[in-house]
Amino acid sequence: CSMDPASWSGLSGIHLHQGDDEKALPQLMELARIDQSSSDVAKKIAEIIRRKGNLNEAAYWYRQAIIINPFDTGQHEGLAATFTQASDYRAALREYDMLTKLEPTKAAYFESAAVAALKSGDRDAAQGFANRAVILNPASNIAKLLEPTTAP
Repeated sequence: CSMDPASWSGLSGIHLHQGDDEKALPQLMELARIDQSSSDVAKKIAEIIRRKGNLNEAAYWYRQAIIINPFDTGQHEGLAATFTQASDYRAALREYDMLTKLEPTKAAYFESAAVAALKSGDRDAAQGFANRAVILNPASNIAKLLEPTTAP
């Protein structure tokens, strides 16, 4: 039986509201197949797949959402978190860097970028992001992360 996009959307919404990822995912996949212009559907698919632990496929769906709507910070946050979860800190840094450009007054993005830069081995970039975070939020604890360590 064939359903229209509104029906697929409603059905997936019910399952998501009930916290039933297993039932929501096939509905969302069908909706993504029917309507490839919804970044929200792609993002929901990515979130479910990420919760299941399939990080490569989750990253694919976050990228699809970003292609549709490159200015949605939630999609970049999800992709950055997925890369972080996969220990791909350079890729996470690219997303956090994009977030600092999309929302240049949000200290949390600069803090996350600093951590990703540090974990990817770029202490100078980490320092730059941390400095900006502290300017935006003087109460930020990120500066402590980058304090020089004394050699034993």
